[in-house]
Amino acid sequence: MEHLCRINWKEIKNKKELEKEIIDWCDKNYSDINDLKRVDVLTLIETHNLSENSKLSYDQESGFSKIEITIDAKVFYGIKSKWNLTFNFPEFGEHCISLLISRNYGEIRKEDFYNYTHDITIA
Repeated sequence: MEHLCRINWKEIKNKKELEKEIIDWCDKNYSDINDLKRVDVLTLIETHNLSENSKLSYDQESGFSKIEITIDAKVFYGIKSKWNLTFNFPEFGEHCISLLISRNYGEIRKEDFYNYTHDITIA
């Protein structure tokens, strides 16, 4: 039974950990991101209900097809953030040739920051 578990995106702290979680989730003894296949990424999208936050595109000049995914990430001191993943695949091949990961942070709202920093309870 494959893919019973889901990745908890909001607990991931950095790019390296995110990449490792994706590889481990595939559960096929992959050693790095280049072992991922297009079907693995599409299964990831389907299993985690990310189709609304995903985009498939093809660049004719480079011959690459891209799968872009935007995922909510961990809140950082009251600031919301999102992971942006871009998987690149060659035109005639199924293995991922690169994964670009970036993290975008939202605006700092004074109320959220105040609530986050002052929500400390002393036992």
